[in-house]
Amino acid sequence: DTTPAIVRTFLSDLHREKRSPASVARKLVSLRAYFAYAVDQGHRADNPALGVKGPSLPKRMPRVLQEGYLEDLMIEARKVLRSGERDRTILELLYGCGLRVSELVGLTLDDVDGDRRELRVTGKGRKERVVPYGDYVAEALQEWLVVRRAWLEKKPKERALILNQRGGRLGIRGVAFILEGIARKMPERVDLSPHALRHSFATHLLDHGADLRAIQELLGHESLSTTQG
Repeated sequence: DTTPAIVRTFLSDLHREKRSPASVARKLVSLRAYFAYAVDQGHRADNPALGVKGPSLPKRMPRVLQEGYLEDLMIEARKVLRSGERDRTILELLYGCGLRVSELVGLTLDDVDGDRRELRVTGKGRKERVVPYGDYVAEALQEWLVVRRAWLEKKPKERALILNQRGGRLGIRGVAFILEGIARKMPERVDLSPHALRHSFATHLLDHGADLRAIQELLGHESLSTTQG
């Protein structure tokens, strides 16, 4: 006979007990799963926890990776045998250019200007921006583009810059899997998400005296407040 009002009262009691928002949210998820099971087994006709709004969770900033740690990561990526050149390029583009993971996997060969050392990046809302890159990214791209030709046996016309091992475009989940694999090989386990690399890129630029508005343009942020966050 549980109703949505009872569920809300339960959450309010947890709040009065000074339980953390994350703890309250987890309990709400558990209730939703429990009642979904009850509905599936025919014990209830509805899920009373489904429409109940949970607490607002604070947005956590990703940890800034140390520059020395990132140097070790690049070395580790070279050791991943067949995929080393590609994986190092992924790391360099996410950190060295501050790309979103969606922007990374969306790159094509036509977006790379090796002479000017620039990338044409398509960001949110299909807005394009030009992002310059330095020596480390240039070296990684040069090595990867040589190896990339050997990956095109099954899809010789593929124009995606970053490929999976079947010769097709690498997806967002594939990038996450690669980063997790590299992180597991490191002596110190840290968050190696694409956003952590992007956040580290911006923070290190700021630490080295870069202008905040220039960083905003490189990241493709609409407002300066987003960059400051």
